[in-house]
Amino acid sequence: AGKTPFERALVDALGDQFKDYWTEMTSFNIAMYRQHLPNMTEEFEKKKIEVGEPARDKLYGILTKEYKKNGSTGYLVGDSITWIDLVVVDHLGLLDHFVPGFMDGFEEIRNLQKNVNANLKLAEWIRTRPHTNM
Repeated sequence: AGKTPFERALVDALGDQFKDYWTEMTSFNIAMYRQHLPNMTEEFEKKKIEVGEPARDKLYGILTKEYKKNGSTGYLVGDSITWIDLVVVDHLGLLDHFVPGFMDGFEEIRNLQKNVNANLKLAEWIRTRPHTNM
């Protein structure tokens, strides 16, 4: 959650930003999950442009600024993994699965993903976890 009161507050603030983003993305998320159903591709593409891309640019613009401000630690806040790093990286995996290329151009966030996934315990879990259809 962060090592200092300031770090904890910043992690929570970024978590609130993510919550707002998630709410904004509701119609995109529904279309994303349904895009492979008959006659849903056009609806998905419309939601991607009208909802997904603006919400993505807003949140990931904020996260990119925070990542850069945090220097060379490889995390959004402080010098170790926080819950907001895990939330963001988990969400990136979902987007990569359902919308390949959607996060192209967010190199700092890709670096965050690499750093988080390189954590030894997390890497072991990712390697051995049960896989689902989601």
